[in-house]
Amino acid sequence: MSITLPFPIEEVEVATATFASTVTIEPTETSKITEEIAAVPEVKLPGYLGTRVQQVLEKFTDEYPELENVLVASTDGFDIASVVKENDEARIHRLAAITSSMLSLSREILAEMRAGEQKMLTLEGSKGTILISHAATRHFILCITVITSASHALGQLFWLLRQLTNDVEDICNNIDEHNSLQEDDNE
Repeated sequence: MSITLPFPIEEVEVATATFASTVTIEPTETSKITEEIAAVPEVKLPGYLGTRVQQVLEKFTDEYPELENVLVASTDGFDIASVVKENDEARIHRLAAITSSMLSLSREILAEMRAGEQKMLTLEGSKGTILISHAATRHFILCITVITSASHALGQLFWLLRQLTNDVEDICNNIDEHNSLQEDDNE
């Protein structure tokens, strides 16, 4: 597959390498994953999903206060539920968009490197740790982001995020079952 850019870039130098304006891309497993993601039909999330997930997040953060900030977002970057210290809606919207993009990019990197199925993305900073995971059902995938201080043990944070992911998946699967039952009644 060739991609022709709408502008010449022969003159542009990046690290002493020049590039032609036509780039050839060989199909890889990454292409397959991108096609699979694109093939998932766009599903409107049930309105009550946010409320149910919000309840789970609040209960979970009450039980495990080391999870200082938690966000659940759609794969297209829209926030669904959150428990954050600073309840700044604009910041929550930005975080939802960024984390869904990062999760998608990390999935592509793993596919390109043939490193297996994505489990979790970990970002360690001097003041905190960010863990990003996904909750999958038959109809949609959600991004789950946990932000905590740097003082907490990573192993415990991994376990907590997996537990939270399981709880969110259970809610989503129950919604799926509820929707399936309604569809059966309508037939």
